[in-house]
Amino acid sequence: MVVNIVTALRILAAITFAQIYQICVSGGLRGGGDTKWPLYSTIVGILGMRMILGYFFVVRFQWGIAGAWWCWFLDQVARAAIIYYRFRGGSGKR
Repeated sequence: MVVNIVTALRILAAITFAQIYQICVSGGLRGGGDTKWPLYSTIVGILGMRMILGYFFVVRFQWGIAGAWWCWFLDQVARAAIIYYRFRGGSGKR
């Protein structure tokens, strides 16, 4: 039990950076008028990463709570990457 908690906290520490980045930059894109790409990144993250990978990590691989946290980590990293490339491309500039 303690091993699962320690693992979850370590994954949470890694999630924090990607999550904060994607929240801030998504807000910048929305403020610049680009509301579609933050939506697309959310759909990819939640449906693709959390739902599909969550099933494999938790049920198939039997990683338990650590598998669920890894899915959350991959979700946030994928969303941050999508938002980064969209923002880097100059979207939102007037």
